[in-house]
Amino acid sequence: STNIPIGGSLGANSTVNIYIDSTEITNVTADGAGSWSYTIPSLAEGSHSITITSQVSGGVVSSESNPLSLVVDLTAPSAPGTPILLASSDTGVLNIDGITSTTTPQFSVTCEVGNFVELKDGGNSVVGSALCAESPLIINTSTSEGSYNVVAFQTDLAGNISSESAPVAFAVDNVYALISNIATSTTDTTATVTWNTNDSSTTYIEYGTTNSYGTASSSSELVTNHSLTLSGLSPLTLYYFRISSSDAAGNVTTDTGTFRTSATLDTTAPSLSSSTINGNTIVLTFDESLANATSATSTFSLLGTSVTVDSAAVSGSTVTILLSSAVTSSDSVTLSYTAPVGNPLRDAALNNVASIVNRALTNQTAAPQVVQTSGGGSTGGQFTGGGGIASYASYSAPIVTTTTSYPVVTGIPIVPNPTIIPTYPTGSINSSTGLSMNNGFGGLGATYTFKKNAAVGVKNTEVINLQRFLNSQGYRVNPINKKSGAPGYESNTFGVQTKAALMKFQKASGIKPVDGKFGPKTRAYINKYLAQNAKKK
Repeated sequence: STNIPIGGSLGANSTVNIYIDSTEITNVTADGAGSWSYTIPSLAEGSHSITITSQVSGGVVSSESNPLSLVVDLTAPSAPGTPILLASSDTGVLNIDGITSTTTPQFSVTCEVGNFVELKDGGNSVVGSALCAESPLIINTSTSEGSYNVVAFQTDLAGNISSESAPVAFAVDNVYALISNIATSTTDTTATVTWNTNDSSTTYIEYGTTNSYGTASSSSELVTNHSLTLSGLSPLTLYYFRISSSDAAGNVTTDTGTFRTSATLDTTAPSLSSSTINGNTIVLTFDESLANATSATSTFSLLGTSVTVDSAAVSGSTVTILLSSAVTSSDSVTLSYTAPVGNPLRDAALNNVASIVNRALTNQTAAPQVVQTSGGGSTGGQFTGGGGIASYASYSAPIVTTTTSYPVVTGIPIVPNPTIIPTYPTGSINSSTGLSMNNGFGGLGATYTFKKNAAVGVKNTEVINLQRFLNSQGYRVNPINKKSGAPGYESNTFGVQTKAALMKFQKASGIKPVDGKFGPKTRAYINKYLAQNAKKK
């Protein structure tokens, strides 16, 4: 700086000699009180040393005083860096858009350590300042609602003020958007919620069957017309919802409401999609699930066969009808169903299945196999017997052997069913007993004993042997070869086919009730039969 004042106090009327950098530049006289002063008009930029001597009138000149060191700095600092609004102060959807809801945003400024930094709106009004102890400097500001265009200045220790930095624009918005015109529209399983805001805002909704909500849907787009469609809802159900909209500055406003989903009345009756017959089983498939689990056998009637209906059961969209015996592959069977007054076939909406009149069933029953009795000799020169193997050219296949005589029953009568011939793959062995499956008892021996009761739904290893026994006596569990339950393919599951085969065995053997359950009476009957007729292992 220039025009630097100096001064002090000495003896009254003393003469003061002033030296700058050891060169005397002037002298002044102290007043009667000994006070003196002098203004140095100018100094060159740099470091300087100022000393004085004094002399009382007619006296000796004193030695020089201790020096006063001065640094003259006439150069202004460079402009500080452009202020940067901290991301933590840039609230809202984006933290780089310069829009905030806080009135005390913080800025980062690069500066020269030791300088004093000011942030001024439009270069005039100071909104924040701090001493640059380290760079970059974090400056707290104080603002209010509105738009700003801030520049930074820095002042060095000599008081030289820099030029302004590049400006940064930002806006303070701490006013919440207003929600209006909330509306809902619903279907059975969806709801659309709409509303408006007076400021561009995000779209967010929480919803659920209680006011704890639990599910949310959202859009981050800033709009004034808001709409969200909620799916996967339950029909005729009351839902609670809370909507939220956040503007660009992060001001959030909310509102709540409820809606109820609708329900479309189902007036369409179930339609029959397919109808098949396979041996003793009819399967009717409908285009939707049926509500009742059983149906009276008297509601069904058959043409084209003399067999009768033993039972009918409903599972999902399927009705399974078991017959008193199997049909042949050549039978043309039609089915009729008359809807009863009570407990008709119907769906969950209580729409009754329409009566069925002479519906032709698709017959999937397997054709009977060509059977040859084992033994030697040729047949027309094509097949040669011997050893139980029929051969044609170089191909060999097991012969299916029939028998028209059955073991003599002593004490326990049993009526084999010769209409369905058991066929086991040659060499099949019962893994439980080690006996051949072709021994006439499904590989069971006189020492084998059934110990467990069984009915539809039971699964255990004894069910396998029960199916083997029934198949060996001609009461086929499954009339289709190589299918589950057929000879050689017995399973551990007691299903409706096992039940049907056991009912035929009970009926033929005079066991009552004929209920298809493997209970104590039927179990004791078969155990005694095996003990009296089967070979011991």
